[in-house]
Amino acid sequence: MSLEDMKGSPMPSSELIAKSVSALDTLFPEIASGSRRRAHRRDMKELQKEIASIDSNRTLNDDEKAVFRYSSYRTLGHIDNLTDIIDGSVPLVHKPENVKGIDPDWVDDFQDKAGKCSNSDLQIIWSQILAGEIDEPGRFSKRFLSIVSTLEKSEAEIFKKVCSYSVITGHKEVYSFMSVDNSSGTFYNHKAIALSDLSCLFELGLMDTTVGMSVHILPKSKEILQTSKELVILYNSMDKEIEACPVNRTFSKVGEALASLCDLGCAPDFHRIVQEVLPEKIDYEFVPVKESNEKILRTDY
Repeated sequence: MSLEDMKGSPMPSSELIAKSVSALDTLFPEIASGSRRRAHRRDMKELQKEIASIDSNRTLNDDEKAVFRYSSYRTLGHIDNLTDIIDGSVPLVHKPENVKGIDPDWVDDFQDKAGKCSNSDLQIIWSQILAGEIDEPGRFSKRFLSIVSTLEKSEAEIFKKVCSYSVITGHKEVYSFMSVDNSSGTFYNHKAIALSDLSCLFELGLMDTTVGMSVHILPKSKEILQTSKELVILYNSMDKEIEACPVNRTFSKVGEALASLCDLGCAPDFHRIVQEVLPEKIDYEFVPVKESNEKILRTDY
């Protein structure tokens, strides 16, 4: 879900918001809502002043300075960052009653890693992760948190770009439509994606270098792929199973978890790329999710 979609989504009820705030206060009592939260807010100038004081203290050795710097960042900078992330997660929580199922060790790990994030765009991802974990405890592993914590903004943008050409298959896997631009395979989707972009995601552990994936359709059957806003329905009218989508790179499990927070199939030329990738013998249609029920029932293929 993008920031734009978050802004356009219906606001949750005041009762749900109150329950969500209460659930978050339970997880993070030291950054509780209301006056206690405001009392912990710190200006970044105060943090910089404190760090400068530590660095200029000649009675401390380098290791001791590192410990005090970390403590200052955690108690001041971390709290500011976490407050923004927690505030952002409030309208995204749908099942605040599930908060009791969250592992305390996960919360500690989340605080440590998310608290270091000061970039507002990346904080949106952390807000989504927190809300998702409250709704479904155990959804995001600590390994997932570790990988997300290493993301630079530019890397997150690359990942979102690949997701904008991706779908969820019937097996709950993420498949990316990639139309090769030249024989060397250095660019895809009319230069929207470079091979170096994919290499970056491999190095981050978000895509799998060893496993490929394709989409097959049984005889006289259909395969339903889903983006964030529509279905891509593929029809096989033949008497034999066919490969509808060629073997392509696949997301790792961590990558799939992160993709669940992104807008899938939202690229402006997504339909065009799908048409280029699919073989001619495949019939297909794009159906908005709200109109999908009667289309899924179609049998004339």
